[in-house]
Amino acid sequence: MSSSDAAVVDAGGDPPKKHSKQSKGKDTRITKDSASVEDRLALLEDILSKVGERYTEMADTFNSFNDDVRSMEESVATAMATFRGELEKLQGNITRRDEERTSLIEELVTRVDEVEDLKTRETILEKAGVKRGEITYLAAIREVSDEDLEEEGPPAVIDAVLGEFKDVMP
Repeated sequence: MSSSDAAVVDAGGDPPKKHSKQSKGKDTRITKDSASVEDRLALLEDILSKVGERYTEMADTFNSFNDDVRSMEESVATAMATFRGELEKLQGNITRRDEERTSLIEELVTRVDEVEDLKTRETILEKAGVKRGEITYLAAIREVSDEDLEEEGPPAVIDAVLGEFKDVMP
């Protein structure tokens, strides 16, 4: 009910008594004031009711927003934990692959060195005239210093052979 809808209403319930002209105006004014206060109270109650409804709607909206934010926060935390787990797996795989790569490189270098050695040996044998399937004699030469000869004498077997051929060999 708005203030423009307010009507003059008798608050007492009985029709006002008509006395003199002076008292008649006073009673009417009191009745108008009373009606105006009642209308104002009704209007204020109506406004308070609407404000209460509005507050309830706003509180519900805010609580819904908070629930959505909490839900989103939990979803983000879960997604971050999952992502962190995937990153840790990836890091482990990269580390393992790096170790495998290092091992493969070392093995490859070893194999290349072996191939280089084989190529070198094959080249030496080809230059010496060695062919596959033929009899080949292999000898090893060792450099001996004078000290080695003085300390060690010839082996006993060689001494015996040299002794037999002493008259033929100087």
